[in-house]
Amino acid sequence: MSEVNKIANYNQMMSWLTRPSTPKTETRENFAEAGSAISDSKFKQLHKSFKPKITGSDTEFANYLKSLPEKYTAMDGSELTPDNVKQRRRRLDLPTKFITTRGKTFSDEDILKEAK
Repeated sequence: MSEVNKIANYNQMMSWLTRPSTPKTETRENFAEAGSAISDSKFKQLHKSFKPKITGSDTEFANYLKSLPEKYTAMDGSELTPDNVKQRRRRLDLPTKFITTRGKTFSDEDILKEAK
């Protein structure tokens, strides 16, 4: 074996020995614990059964989804936020469950009727 081949073999061996460690692969059990993306059908089902307590806003619905034991995530795997809940609700054409706290608005006819 020539000196050049010995040096090449030594360099190859050293590059293999000093390579970065491979990342630990995620097991299926641990992956399932981290949470799973909520499907459109499950989102619709949970939105239908959602009973607003304070305002019925997308923020309240996002907090409701986060409080469930299933630990749902957004489609990209990130945490559910009011913004991505609102985007999903709009994409699925679901109505908002926002509770209005404004009083009844009166038309001109109602005002004139009351003034008499």
